[in-house]
Amino acid sequence: MEPETPQLVEDNRRRDRLLGGLVLLAVAMAFLVFFVVQKVRIRAQVELARAALAAGPVLVPAGEFLMGSGEGDRANGQPQRTVYLSAFEIDRTEVTNAQYAQCVAAGACRAHDRLDSGANTDSGSVSVRSSYYGNNAYDHYPVIYVSWYDAQAYCQWAGGRLPTEAEWEKATRGTDGRLYPWGGEAPSAQRCNCSRFRDTTPVGAYPTDASPYGVLDMAGNVSEWVADWYGKDYYSSAPAHNPLGPITGEARVIRGGSWQSGLDYYHRTTFRNGLNPEGSNLDIGFRCARSR
Repeated sequence: MEPETPQLVEDNRRRDRLLGGLVLLAVAMAFLVFFVVQKVRIRAQVELARAALAAGPVLVPAGEFLMGSGEGDRANGQPQRTVYLSAFEIDRTEVTNAQYAQCVAAGACRAHDRLDSGANTDSGSVSVRSSYYGNNAYDHYPVIYVSWYDAQAYCQWAGGRLPTEAEWEKATRGTDGRLYPWGGEAPSAQRCNCSRFRDTTPVGAYPTDASPYGVLDMAGNVSEWVADWYGKDYYSSAPAHNPLGPITGEARVIRGGSWQSGLDYYHRTTFRNGLNPEGSNLDIGFRCARSR
């Protein structure tokens, strides 16, 4: 092997520098493309949110539907039964940061004490949004860190109320007893914000996460407060006509999956849970309803 000449050594160095520069340029271009694609995607999602908000509430007609889940289902909604509900309207989307801020400005809602979108290291969900509520960039995103009392106050101010648990379930599954708002197929990252995307998205950004009535984001984005007290065995004794939940309790019902729900059954139309009404979380919001 011939010894390297000074010229050969210098040529090799120039080649290595050139290759290193090309690698850095390729990495920089990849990041640029990623951020441009993200910006375009978010802009499109915001436009979907604006359209959904402009469309207004959804009418759910009076009639019977199948409520609850079968034996062995982990959704915590047994027994399954037929329930009759009077007609009602329900918001097409979850209440947004901008909408809640209007209630605060009017003096009817409690001012937010958290401006970020949170972090949950226990579940591996980490937010990168130190500025969320009050930031115009997130006006069309769902309001979070609201208690049941905050949600109730907003709905009353907006001329409505929180939906009952039964109303919420009928609005999301319709009358055919479907497992998910869209039917029987399992959730996916393309269908809803329900695959640990690690944060909220604009309301209505997933038209495929729509119920038979056109209600949006009931499987993903954020879980939602409803009016009822939580009773694990309430379904066993609940009336079959406009049930309102237990008379009292220690927790209020939370319905629907969220962006950080990791298992499919959390996103089912029948999944239910309870939380102290004074509590709040980074993935809990709400929507309002109105009697007809």
